[in-house]
Amino acid sequence: MGIVLPTGKGNDMRAKFRSHLLALGAALGWVVLGTPPSMAAQPEGGCAPGWETWRVQKLVNFAQPQFEDTIRSTDRNDDGFLCVKFDKREPNVFTFVDNNLQVEGDS
Repeated sequence: MGIVLPTGKGNDMRAKFRSHLLALGAALGWVVLGTPPSMAAQPEGGCAPGWETWRVQKLVNFAQPQFEDTIRSTDRNDDGFLCVKFDKREPNVFTFVDNNLQVEGDS
């Protein structure tokens, strides 16, 4: 069963229907794909020089499965971010800490 809209000249009902359909598609996209990057949560702290800010889930995906609980429990400020520093000699060896360093502009 389809929706049939009148096609008379000057009838903007079809345009309104399309705009509503696009808005619905965008809303469903947010639900399925997640929050757009511009609206995603920001880190509550910072990392020391030489350390990288990583999302907890990214680090969980990168690390061996047995480290998942340790990685998640390290995020003490519960903002979803950690500071990571890789060993220069061994790229699969890394250290991680919570990103609780206060950066300029934080209160």
